[in-house]
Order: sequence, then structure tokens, then C-alpha cells
Amino acid sequence: MRSLTILICCLIIVLMTVSCNREDNAIQSETDDFSDVFFFPTDSLDYLYEGDKALIMVVENNNTFGFPEAESLFETRRAVMGSIFSELYEVDPSEFEGLTLIELIDQFGEPWQIEKITEIAEGNYDRIIALTDSTATSVYFLDSLNYLKDNGYSIDIFFNLHGTYISIVFVDGNMPAEYLCGLIVDEDIDVRSVYQCCCYASRHLPEWAETDVQAVCGATDINYYMTFSPIFFFDYWLNEDMTYGEAVRQAFYSEVCTLYTLTDRVPELSMMLLPDIQASSEHVLCGDSTLLWPDWSGTIIWE
Repeated sequence: MRSLTILICCLIIVLMTVSCNREDNAIQSETDDFSDVFFFPTDSLDYLYEGDKALIMVVENNNTFGFPEAESLFETRRAVMGSIFSELYEVDPSEFEGLTLIELIDQFGEPWQIEKITEIAEGNYDRIIALTDSTATSVYFLDSLNYLKDNGYSIDIFFNLHGTYISIVFVDGNMPAEYLCGLIVDEDIDVRSVYQCCCYASRHLPEWAETDVQAVCGATDINYYMTFSPIFFFDYWLNEDMTYGEAVRQAFYSEVCTLYTLTDRVPELSMMLLPDIQASSEHVLCGDSTLLWPDWSGTIIWE
């Protein structure tokens, strides 16, 4: 990848990595009842490919930042960042006028990430579902799982959502990981792997370990690296013949290294390289870390 593109993407990492919920900012009570979830008609979604291997992406910052410092940095460097965003998204800088950082991410950053992962995934998966904005709800997600199960798909999941200690935060509220994992078991849904960028996702791993999902990862605590690492992960796992664990770890370090290349231009970004930031964001692996992407029938070995 060309160095200029890396530098541009790296700045986007910084702007989006702070978009995680702290526990006290949960959208809904952790006691929400999901037992009567209504499944919307599947044809309301845009299914891009057909076959037996499926990827579901749910990407949404929910118009929430856990850290006000991100907006302050953006306003301080708006002119420079605007020109970088313009080149990255191939739009005129005037498109960003009047937008806050979180609005810019919502309108341009999230579609950009989905597009980049889709470019990597196409030709590998037979069906890709991308949920964002108003479709990034627990209802649409569960509907998608239900549809894919009924049509015989094996599923990989990518979450780029906020998280709490016990839940995944969708647009319509918090879904406890225990509930989701219980549903996967009870409904015998063939979920093969999960790659998560949610904060605190490592705390959900005991629930995932009760399912037949072969490989899962999650950030140790608050996740500061959630924009470029997913793109690296899918490229490494799908195209570079890395195992799931190798791809997770290498994607993490690739994002750190990419961020380092930009600190001479934006010195404030050096705070993103502090040891405690990296330790908080580092992924914990659960399951078969040796899983290769072509292996859709591997033995489940929980570590």
C-alpha cells in the first residue's frame, strides 16, 4: 500500500479510536429483555453476494464519543485534517464544513471502512451483509443471523460497535453477550468466528466459550485501535494465509506502527502509543487461534 495512503488512513485511526462507550454511558439498561425481538423481513436489507460462506459487519459509533478530547483535537487541526479527509474520501473539503468530528465519521468514516473490508472480502465470502446507521440494530442483526441460518450459511462476524462490561451496544440498545451467545447455541446458528472492536470485549469471552464458535477476540479494556486494524485483520487472514491469531496480533501491531509514522506530523498522536493505551487495546484470543480462513470445518479447541 502506498505510504501516502497509510499516512492518511492512520490519521483516521486516531479520530475514530476513541469512539467507545464507558460503562456509565450505556444507552439502555443491562436488564433489557430481548426475548420478544421481532425479525424484520430479510428483503429490507441489501445482500450483496450469495452462497454458503457469509460475513456480517456491524459498524456504528452511535453518535457517541467516550472522550471529548477527540473533538478538541479535530477542531484544533481542522484545516489539516480536512485536507487529509478530502484526499482519503475523494470528496471536496467543502463537504466537511459545519460537521463535527463524530458527524464526519458517521457520514464518511464508517462507509469507508465497510467499503475497504468489502473489497478484501469479495470473492472470498459468498454473501456479505453490512449494517450501519439505522440498520445497525439488534433487530436487524438477529434477523440477519436467522436468515443465514435458515439458508445454510456458515458465518463470520465483525463488530465495530461500542461495548460495556457485559453488553454489545447496538443503535436500539444494549444486547448482553450472554443473551447473544445463548441464542446462537439454542438456535444452532453456525457462527464460525467473531472479530470485535468493542471496548471491554474480552470480558465477553467466557460467554463465547460456551458456544461452538471456533475463534473470538476482544480488547482487554477500552479499545483505542478500531479503524485500521480491522482492515489489516481481514487482509492478513483472507489474503496472507495467516492464522486467526496471527492476523489479530499482526493487525494490532500494524496499526500501532502506522500510527507511529504520523507522530512527526501530528505530535499529539504520540499519546496513542503509550504503553497503557496499547495494553488496554490489545486483543485477548479465545478458541482456536490456529484457525485458517479456508478452514470452515476445523476442530473447536477452546484454550
